[in-house]
Amino acid sequence: MAEKRRVVVQGLGGAVPSLQAAIPGSVGQTRTQLQQATPWQESKLGQLSQALGVAVQGVGELKQIGEQQLERDIEDLASKSPEEIEKLKKNAEGEFDKLTRKGGLRWLASPVNQERRAKAAGSLMSRDLISQITLRLENPEQGDSNADEIVKQLKDKYIEENPGIRDSLLAREGLQQSLNRITPSLKVNFERKINAIAKGENGVAVVNSFYDHIDHSVDNDTLKPGDIASGAHTEVFNKIWEDTNAHSPAEQRELFKSILFNLTNNGHADEARELRLWAEDNKLKFGTAVMSELERDNYDKFIEDTEEQAESSFDKDQLKIVKEQ
Repeated sequence: MAEKRRVVVQGLGGAVPSLQAAIPGSVGQTRTQLQQATPWQESKLGQLSQALGVAVQGVGELKQIGEQQLERDIEDLASKSPEEIEKLKKNAEGEFDKLTRKGGLRWLASPVNQERRAKAAGSLMSRDLISQITLRLENPEQGDSNADEIVKQLKDKYIEENPGIRDSLLAREGLQQSLNRITPSLKVNFERKINAIAKGENGVAVVNSFYDHIDHSVDNDTLKPGDIASGAHTEVFNKIWEDTNAHSPAEQRELFKSILFNLTNNGHADEARELRLWAEDNKLKFGTAVMSELERDNYDKFIEDTEEQAESSFDKDQLKIVKEQ
């Protein structure tokens, strides 16, 4: 028997409207027509899948666009000056405030008001800290010399002890804003006080140095009558007096008067008179001026009065001791 050849037909697609098939029946044969299958892409499932694919692709594209826009925005901000950025911020704040005023946004729903609330909390909590800073700057402790360091130390300690401020950047901002308003005047007063203390200590050191040198010389019998007036101790005295060069002429005159008082009041009236003579002869300077005749006479009178008061006080003390015996 001859072999039948199979013919494979490909690529007919829509050229074949339908396929004819014979289905056996009870009588003869009945021919029926099979409709062509709907393409998958046109089915509801296919359409949904395609739409989803487009949506996913769209999200990816939107994300990419957003990232590109963010990069452009960052570059744009980087090119702006601090003043321009601050202006943009103010404009944005104004829009939020406008929306809040018109009732379109709850007060705390506004990020601007949330920021204000946090800063206000920090500002309120700053009162305690400002009290601590004020007390410390108005009553400096031994070794205090730098107001900025003192404020920073107290602030850091306060923040560490208060989690409400420690854990909130905006609260710390509010705290710092309050400090910026209050502490400048406190710092100025502190600097004045510290300078006055240092200046006063320097003056006391000068007065004590004169007294100590003369008193020790008397005790050691190395100071003879007339030595001071003759200039035997000029080098030492000039060296000590140099430490008053940063004082005003008026302050220098008062310091010299204090030297004379300390000497006279402690039993060295003769040495005080010699020192006054030495100052006149060696042209001791008060600023750029030397001692005038009027100043000379006033110092001499001051020594006499101080000596009389010291003697009177000594006599009273002696009388009191005798009465108590």
